[in-house]
Amino acid sequence: MCIWSPNEPDFDWLSDLLYKYPDCWIKNEWDEEGGKAGVWVGFVDNNDNKVIKQMDWADLCLEEKNYFFQ
Repeated sequence: MCIWSPNEPDFDWLSDLLYKYPDCWIKNEWDEEGGKAGVWVGFVDNNDNKVIKQMDWADLCLEEKNYFFQ
C-alpha cells in the first residue's frame, strides 16, 4: 500500500496502530523527493510494551535518480 504524505510518515499514527493490532508487526519503508529515506518497524511485546525501531538515511533525490538511472 502506498500513502502520500508530506516528508516523513506520521509516526504517531503508526505507533497508535500497534495497540489496535497487537498480534501484528508493522513495517513502513519510506522515501521523499529530496533524498531522505528510512524504515520504521514496530510491534507489541509479551509485556504489552511497544517496541519501535526506526532508521533514516540520505538517499538519492529525485533529480539524482533520473540522472543515474536513465
